[in-house]
Amino acid sequence: MIWNQHASLRFASFLVVILSAATVSAETDLPELQALAQSGLKVSALFSIDGKVVSSIDPDVRLNPASVTKLFSAAAAMKVLGPDYRMKTSVMRAGDDRLYIEGSGDPDLWQKDLDELASCVASRGGKSKWSELVFSTGPFDRQDLPPAYDQKNTTAAYRAGVAGLQIDQNAIRVAVGAAAPGQTLPVKVSPMSDYIRVDNQARASVEGKAGSRDRAKNPLTIDVAPDASGRLVVTLRGLARPRRGSGYTFRVPNPAWNAAAAFVAALQKRKIKVATMVPRRGTIPEGAERICFRPSRAMREIIVPMLKDSINPVAESVLRLVGSVDSPAPVGFREGADRLRDFMVHEVLAPPESFVITNGSGLYGANSVSARAVVALVGWILATPEVKPHIRAAMPVGGIDGTLAGRFTGSDLKGRVFAKTGTLDEAISLAGWVEMPDGRNLAFAVLVQGDSKLNSAAVRSAIDVSVGRAFRAVSAP
Repeated sequence: MIWNQHASLRFASFLVVILSAATVSAETDLPELQALAQSGLKVSALFSIDGKVVSSIDPDVRLNPASVTKLFSAAAAMKVLGPDYRMKTSVMRAGDDRLYIEGSGDPDLWQKDLDELASCVASRGGKSKWSELVFSTGPFDRQDLPPAYDQKNTTAAYRAGVAGLQIDQNAIRVAVGAAAPGQTLPVKVSPMSDYIRVDNQARASVEGKAGSRDRAKNPLTIDVAPDASGRLVVTLRGLARPRRGSGYTFRVPNPAWNAAAAFVAALQKRKIKVATMVPRRGTIPEGAERICFRPSRAMREIIVPMLKDSINPVAESVLRLVGSVDSPAPVGFREGADRLRDFMVHEVLAPPESFVITNGSGLYGANSVSARAVVALVGWILATPEVKPHIRAAMPVGGIDGTLAGRFTGSDLKGRVFAKTGTLDEAISLAGWVEMPDGRNLAFAVLVQGDSKLNSAAVRSAIDVSVGRAFRAVSAP
């Protein structure tokens, strides 16, 4: 991307002030955040407009940014990949009796897309029977679990890993249907394939108080774990309320196998036989012919759920794609983090000691940044016309949508705050900008961290009130 000269000069003057400002500014007090700091929590905050510091609290202290990390990943993607970057998931043949599918790292591939590819193979593949499906993870190597994801062991979908071939954000949905008292619960898993096994001994309880007592003693449990073969086993036990269904979502520990097996199942539904049910990881032969492909949405669209809804596997895939550019070999996770570091140092001009980022989503304890580094990034976004409209369209908007839909409602900030939220047990953050009535932008970052689980409602309230204070201080005549 090429900056215009005016934008470059404006951003340079912004940085001169931001990167050289004193540690504490007394221009506008932030008593709510100061109270958090006095209570023993760590706070790093900075508010700035036109390169002038409006207020700050320890802006050079590095803290865990949580999902504010996704703003870094999105900005790097816009710079390195570009807003129009697209991927292709391809199905190929190579003159033998094998069918090949090559992933592209697309984090927006779904079961319906595999269904369309399977229909394409049925019409254009030239064969109704193949010996096996060979899958390649394209730009990514065999690593699935991003850095720091091993800090906690949960089957929750937000902890899903990423692979070069992946579908449904690397999660399965378990739908438990309604059943009459004493009957076995109907269960549907999607996507369903040879990779999934279901062991269901759960039943509906009797009705009334007796059923409540029975469910308390023997509640419905769903365990999701790989067996000795590596397949994912969904085990249901216990009692559920009669005549009432429920739904659950779980992470997939082997995303590429899950996606490839789902493609085999889609082929079979279209009467395309694959002799070997288990797909095999391999490489695409040189000279293989592409017979079908599915193009992804543009990167500017892919970052929307990543920022507005804070979807972790999308963010991890995006940063990994950033690292894959011009790489001679499939990449893991380090390459994306290295490319992000170069972007922050050489484009954003943030001091290298002001940030440490090793994963793209901000999950767990992978990253630490200062408020000053975040505001420098926000300043770069605002000063880069090729980037700003795409980031703006993807950001949560206060009182309107995304993770900010329920915040800044009923206030003069509704519809003006464009900011990325961050929430972990021990870290809460908010960073972005406020669009002022006069057309300027108030850039800000607030990071709060503790040694134990935070009172999220109290911390968010302190952050939101502080954003309002800075907004009104700048708005005052």
